[in-house]
Amino acid sequence: MENSGVSIDLGSIAIILTIVFAVLKLVGTVTWSWWIVFLPILAVVALSIVVLILILLGVSVWNLHQHHKFNKKFNGK
Repeated sequence: MENSGVSIDLGSIAIILTIVFAVLKLVGTVTWSWWIVFLPILAVVALSIVVLILILLGVSVWNLHQHHKFNKKFNGK
């Protein structure tokens, strides 16, 4: 099987939707608030921030666990 090479990720979909929504708003087809127009991009940014926070939290917990194991092994606590 051969891969066609076409790949669309979540960021690309958000940008395309935002452009479509902005054009529809500027033309007057929809009367949405600008918050709704930019919601696809805002959602991707919010999701990215949540994932980053979860990664940092996971690394912190892992680091504390490793530190605790080190202290228990060498300090006898």
